[in-house]
Amino acid sequence: MKNNQAAPSLKLFGALGMVSLGLAATNTALGQNPRLPSTEITIRVVDEKGNGIKGATVQILNAETPCVCDPYNGTNKCVISVLQSKETSKDGWAVFEGADFKPTKQYIAAVNAGCSTLKDCGPEGPSKDCSFVSGNSQHYISNEKGGYDKGILLELNSGKTEKIKPKKEEGIKSAIPEFELGLGGGYGFGMNGNLLGENKSFTTISSTTTGVYGSWAAGENFYLRPTFGICPVLSAGVELGYTYGKNYSWTTSNSNATSQSSLSYSGRYTNINATPLVVIYPYENYHIKPFLKLGVQFNLSNSIKAEWNQVQSFDSSTTTTNQAGTYKGTFSAGFVAGLGIDYKLGNNWALTGELNFSNTQFTPKTWTLTKYVVNGMDQLNSLDVYQKQTDYLKSLSGGSTTNPNAPAQALRYSAPASYLGIRLGISFSF
Repeated sequence: MKNNQAAPSLKLFGALGMVSLGLAATNTALGQNPRLPSTEITIRVVDEKGNGIKGATVQILNAETPCVCDPYNGTNKCVISVLQSKETSKDGWAVFEGADFKPTKQYIAAVNAGCSTLKDCGPEGPSKDCSFVSGNSQHYISNEKGGYDKGILLELNSGKTEKIKPKKEEGIKSAIPEFELGLGGGYGFGMNGNLLGENKSFTTISSTTTGVYGSWAAGENFYLRPTFGICPVLSAGVELGYTYGKNYSWTTSNSNATSQSSLSYSGRYTNINATPLVVIYPYENYHIKPFLKLGVQFNLSNSIKAEWNQVQSFDSSTTTTNQAGTYKGTFSAGFVAGLGIDYKLGNNWALTGELNFSNTQFTPKTWTLTKYVVNGMDQLNSLDVYQKQTDYLKSLSGGSTTNPNAPAQALRYSAPASYLGIRLGISFSF
């Protein structure tokens, strides 16, 4: 069989699927000794649609003597002689170390293979007394290259043997939805940045103003993502996220002949959110599995913690005021999408790289002053409720007088909290 042909596939018994087998790139490809065995033997079990099947028991047999006389039950029974066996992973792959097999030697990779007893094993041995039942198998030579997934081209077993029904604990198991737990983090860059604040400077002869633009959600973000497989190309789950936004700041300064003042502001956004989502896997390969993620983000607890520090000088008198407070946001929702790649490290572990987009807003519900210090002395308790708290409402009502024992009222507004970011993570599936 020529190396530039596609690797063959073989139907399983009934409607279970088919088997594709391959041998990973060999030392021959590196210009080394062509008689050395390949570094990996990759075998994949797929269903009739080409989707990988998890849980199939793949066996490697010696092609010369695939059957032996049963050493534990006398010499009247033939059994299959298995050199190595492994169950396929989530995507239908089983990987064997090429160094475990002799170079230029012929082996059989099989699923559902077995041996039938022609007569009691006698002096002539299993080659005469046993018949190999090929099941779903292909022969290969350990140091050839090319074929499926850079593996060798494997010929179909041409022997005509009866089909056997695998035992309950052997062969391909039913495709069971898989649970996966992902953990990671990254950094988001502000999207749709609006005006957050202004740097202002005033003197007796000039004034300047520059804007501070951005998105409150820009900064670090972390996630914990459990998902459950619905079918080979679709999973669903929920992503629990935490955003620790970057610190935004701006200042206002005023200077004239008799007085100077400066006011600096800084604020940082944090958000705890939950995102029900679906994950689509349009394509799969042994090591690489791209995915598309879509979901709706619910902001469960979001806030901006802010600080004001003001210094005022008039003649020889200076007053320093330090304030801090928290804007608590309303419960809100937004759209989330991601495009990434899982790079498999084995049957269960994978590294994840993702380009992530979150489109949401911050809408304050309340403002609470938590610190008010003047010239080093705490003056918070000297303020009434009206001075320490503000409620943000969709509409306002009331007279010209204020109630000092009730929060102040202001119209509700929204600030940008979207980002486009990069994430790295690790996942474990079983």
